[in-house]
Amino acid sequence: MSFDAPIDELLGLVGDRTEFLRVLRDGPLFKRDIIDRLDTSRSTVDRAIDALVDAGLVAHVDGGYRTTRTGRLALTRYETLRSDVQNVLDASPVVDAVPADVTLSALTVAKSTTHRVDPHDVPDLVREALTGATSVVAALPRLSDSVVLDTYRKHADPETRTRLVFSPSLADALLDRLPTQSRRLATADVRVFRGAVADVGIVVCRGETDRALVIAYTGFGGVAGVLELTDPAAVDRLADRVAERIAAATEWTDELASVETTPEATEPATQSANDDTLPVGLEREGVVRVTDELLARRGTASLLQAWRTGISLADADSGHLVDRPPADGEQSVALEARERLLAGEDVVLTGPPGSGKSTVCKRLAVTWHRNDRGAVLYRQPDGERSLQSVPALRRAVDAASGHTLVVVEDVADPSARRALDLRAEFAGRSDVSFLFDARTAAWQRADTPAAGGPTELSMPGLSVADCEALLDRAAEDRESALPLSAAELHEAVTADDPAGGFVVAAHRVARLADPLAVAAGDTPTSLSAAATDAFDRLQSRGRLAVDLGIWINLLNLAALPIRPGTVEPLGDSTFLEDALGVLDGEVLFGRRADPLRVGGTVHDAWSTAFLAHAVDRLGERGAQEALGRSLTAVLDGGAQTAGEESPLPHTDDWAEPFVAALFDALRTRPRLAGLVGEQLRSQIPASVATLRRHRWHGRLALNAGSPEDAAAAFDRLLEAAEAAGNPHAKARARRGLGSAALQQSAYEDAVEDLAAALGLGLRLDDRETAVRALIDLGTAAQRRGDHETAASRYDAAHRQATALGDAVLLAVSRQNLGTAAAERADYEAAVAHARAARETFEAADEPLRVANCLANAANAMVNLGQYEAAAGRYERAVDIQSERGDDHGAAGTLTSLGDLERRRGNDERALSYLERAESLFRRIGDDHRLAICLNNVGIVRKDLGELAAAVDSHREALAIREAIGNPHEIGMSEHNLAVCALKRGEIERAETLARESMVHLSAAGNQRSVGVTRSLLADVLVERGEYDDAIEQLETGIDELRDCGAEPQADALTAELVGLYLEVGDTEAAQTLARSTHGRETCEADVVAADH
Repeated sequence: MSFDAPIDELLGLVGDRTEFLRVLRDGPLFKRDIIDRLDTSRSTVDRAIDALVDAGLVAHVDGGYRTTRTGRLALTRYETLRSDVQNVLDASPVVDAVPADVTLSALTVAKSTTHRVDPHDVPDLVREALTGATSVVAALPRLSDSVVLDTYRKHADPETRTRLVFSPSLADALLDRLPTQSRRLATADVRVFRGAVADVGIVVCRGETDRALVIAYTGFGGVAGVLELTDPAAVDRLADRVAERIAAATEWTDELASVETTPEATEPATQSANDDTLPVGLEREGVVRVTDELLARRGTASLLQAWRTGISLADADSGHLVDRPPADGEQSVALEARERLLAGEDVVLTGPPGSGKSTVCKRLAVTWHRNDRGAVLYRQPDGERSLQSVPALRRAVDAASGHTLVVVEDVADPSARRALDLRAEFAGRSDVSFLFDARTAAWQRADTPAAGGPTELSMPGLSVADCEALLDRAAEDRESALPLSAAELHEAVTADDPAGGFVVAAHRVARLADPLAVAAGDTPTSLSAAATDAFDRLQSRGRLAVDLGIWINLLNLAALPIRPGTVEPLGDSTFLEDALGVLDGEVLFGRRADPLRVGGTVHDAWSTAFLAHAVDRLGERGAQEALGRSLTAVLDGGAQTAGEESPLPHTDDWAEPFVAALFDALRTRPRLAGLVGEQLRSQIPASVATLRRHRWHGRLALNAGSPEDAAAAFDRLLEAAEAAGNPHAKARARRGLGSAALQQSAYEDAVEDLAAALGLGLRLDDRETAVRALIDLGTAAQRRGDHETAASRYDAAHRQATALGDAVLLAVSRQNLGTAAAERADYEAAVAHARAARETFEAADEPLRVANCLANAANAMVNLGQYEAAAGRYERAVDIQSERGDDHGAAGTLTSLGDLERRRGNDERALSYLERAESLFRRIGDDHRLAICLNNVGIVRKDLGELAAAVDSHREALAIREAIGNPHEIGMSEHNLAVCALKRGEIERAETLARESMVHLSAAGNQRSVGVTRSLLADVLVERGEYDDAIEQLETGIDELRDCGAEPQADALTAELVGLYLEVGDTEAAQTLARSTHGRETCEADVVAADH
C-alpha cells in the first residue's frame, strides 16, 4: 500500500492501526518495545509496521520506528473524524426522531453534544443557553413544557433582542390552553411570530458564547432529546434557518398581547371520536386515545417484522394477530375477556412473560374502537415515566362518550400501579371498564384487593395448535411453507418454559421465515427490547447491579447453576435481592423460595441479547471489566465456601471446569466474543492454567471470525508452551495459528503451521490435533483448487478420527468428506455425509456445526434440483447462525441462498441476499468467500441487464482469486467476464477470456467446468461465423462432460449442438442428436461450503 492506494484502504489502515500511530507519535520505538507497550504478538506488530511503512505513515528511524509527519496529520484528522462520527452515533436517538422531511446537516449533528432529557428538563437547558445571550431567535413547532414560555419571558429585557416564531398549531394551542402565559410573553420584550416551521425546535442564542439547541420531539408531546451546538459554522447555519422562517412569518405580538384571559382554561366536556388529543402530561406518561387518525399515523409494519419487533396497536388493527385456538370445550381468553368487559366487569390478564398478554390487550382495544363501543384510552410502559397524572386521566375518562375502555399494560409494575387507584374511583360505573395485564408473579406480590378486584384470567401455555397457526400464517404471508413442523417448534420453545412462549414462538417463526431481515441485525426485536429494558433498569441501580446482570446471563448460557456459591460473593443479600428482582419474572428466569437460588433459567436468546447489549453499551473493555469483577469475586468467594457449597456441585476442584464452561458458552456465540479480552484474562486466577486460557481465547476468536485476535492468542500460547516445554500445547498453538491464517486466506502460512501441527500431533500420538490439522490442510488445498489433495487429507482425517473413536471429530471429518464429494459432483454422497454429521452434532449440542451441515446439504440439493428442500435447510441454518451471532456463517449461507433464488428466477431477492452477504464478508475480511459472493453478485447483475456493475464485481473477484492463486476459481471468474463481454458485443475479448478460463480450469482438473466453458466459446465462435470450430468445441465439451458424469450439463450442450446443426442446415445430424431445445450461455455460480 502507498499514497496511491484507494482512500478507503488508507482510512481503514489508519483506523485499524490507530494504537500503533499513537504509540509511535512521540518518538522511535523498537518492535520489542511496541510488543510490550501494546501487549500484542510479534506477528501482529510485523504486519502492522510493514503496512504503515508501506503507506508512508511510519518510517524507520534510528533503528526503531516513528510516525511520520504525514502519519501524525492523518492520525489527527482521523481522530477528529472518529469524534464526529461518534457524536453522530450518540445523537442517533435524537436524529432518528426528527421527521424525514426536515433537513439536518451532517455538520450540525457531528459538532453537537447530545442530551437525552425528560421534557421537564428542557427549560433548564434553554435557561442555560439564554444565560449571557444578547440575541435570541427560536422556531418552535411545539412546547415540551409550558415553563419554557416563562423562561423566554424572564430572560427578555430591552437590551436583549428576542424573536420567537410558533407553528400555527402551537399558536392555536397557546391561545386555547395557555392564554395567560402567552399574553405575558407578548407583553414582555419579546417579538412573537406565527408561521410555518419544521417539526423540530431550533433555539439560537448569541452572546459571549454562541450556542444553539435542536429539539427533537416524540409523537406524544415528549422530547426524544436535544442537540447542543457551539461550533460557529453550525450555529450560523441554524441562525440563518430561523431567520428565514421569521422573515416568511406573520408578526403576532400585538394580537397575542390583546388576548383576554380567564383564570383557568377548561377542557371540553366531551371529545369527538376522531380527536386523539390528550393533556400533554398524560401523553408523556404513555397514555394515548385510540382513534382512526392515531392508527393511521402510526403506520403498520410487515407481518414478519411485527412478529419480530413486537405487535403495535396499528399492527393489531391490520390483521397481524393470530387467533389462538382454544382447548377443546373451552372459551378463548380473548373472547371471555371481551364478554366480561362488555358486561361492565374489569379484567386482568396474567401470565408469564411471552404468553401474549399485551397482544390480547391490543386486539381487544382495537376491536372495541372499530365496533364503536366507546372511547379507548391505552397505556403501554414507556420505560421512563411513571403514570402519575391520574386526575388528568380521570377527566379524560369523564369527558369520553360511550362505554369507555381503559387499558393499562404491566399494571403491577410500580410505574403503573396508580391505574388501580383510578379503577377504584370508578367502581360501580357500568360505562367504564378496565383491562389490565400483569406478570403472574408480580400480580401475586402486588397489593391488590382480595375481594372486589378485577377478574383474573390466566393466559394459556403455548400449544401445538398455536404453533401450527403461527406457521400457517407465516407460510401464507411468504407464499411458501417453513422448514419446521408445529411439533418441532413447540418442543424447541417449551423445552425450558412450558408456561409462556407464544411471543417467543412468533419471534422464532418470523426469524425463520425471513433470513435476510434477521441477518441484517439492525432492527430491535421484542426480545432484544425486553433485554435492553432490563439492562437499563439494572444500570439505574449502579455498576454492581450491571455486573450481576452480565454474570447471571452468562451463567445461564453456560448452563452453570445459579446458587448462593455463584451469587453471594457479588454483594450483600439486600442488594442481591433488589437487583435480582429486576430479572425476576422476566424472560430470563423466575426465582423460587430462596431468593438467591434460581430454579431454572430459560431463553438463551434473551440472555444473548442482554449480553450483546451490554457489550454495545459498555464497550468491549467495560464489559470485560464487569465480567472480570464478577469472575474474580466468585472464584475467590467460591474457594472460601467450597466446604459448604461449591459453585459446581459434587466437586471441590471446580475453578478450572467452571471457567472452561464460561468460555465454551461464548465459543458457540461469536457475537459475544467481545466479552473476552485482556481485561478478563488478567483476572483469571493462577489456579486456571495459563496455557488453557490462551487456547480458549484463541478458539473463541476463531469462531467469532476474528483471525488477528486468534493469531495473537495462539502466539501467546506458543510462547508459553515453549517456555513450559509442553509439546502438546505447542502442537495446538501451531494448529491454531494455521486456522487463523486460513481465515485470512494466507494459505502458505496456513500450510506451514498446520503441517508443523500435524507432525507434532503424529509424533506425540495426539490424534485430536492430527485430525484437526488434516482437516484444515484439506480446506487449504480445496480453496486453492487442489481437490485431489483435499480429498486425500479428508480421508486421512476420517481414518484417524475412526481410530480415535471421537464421535464429534468423526462427524467433522464426514462433513468435509461431504464437501469433497460435492466438488466431484457426487451430490447424493454429499447429502448423506452432511446428514450423518448433523445427527452427531445435534446429539452433541453443537448448533453452529448443525447449521454448517444444513447449509452443505442444501448446497448439494440445489445441484440435484431439490430447490424447496434446499431452501428449508438454508433458512434453518441462517436462523441458527443469526441467533448465535455467527456473521461469518450467516454470510456464507446468504450467499448460497442468493444463488438459489437466482436459479429460481428471483433476481431481485437474490441480489438482496448477496449484497447483505457481501457487506458481512467485507467487514469480517474473508477474501476467499468475498470473491465467491462477488462472483454471484456479478451473475445476478448480468441477468438484470446491469452489465457494467456485473463486470466490476467479476473483476474484483478475479483480482482476489489471482492473489490467492486458486486456478479453478480464477477460471470461473474469467468465464463469467467472458459472458459479460459477449453480451456487450466485445467478441475478441470474450474469446480471449474464454480460452484463458479453460486453461486455468484444466490446470485445476475441473473437467466439468471446462466442458461448460466450451459451450461459451462455441457461442463466441458462432458470433464470428466460425461454425465448424463451434461444432467441434461443443462435441468435445459433450464428451468431456459425459466422461466426468455431468449428464445434465452434457444434455444442455447437446441441445445447443442440435440447434447449431439446424442453423447450418445439417438436418440429419440434428435429428440424430435432438433431445432438448437450444440453451442459453451459462454463468458459473459458486456456493459457499460451510467450515467445520
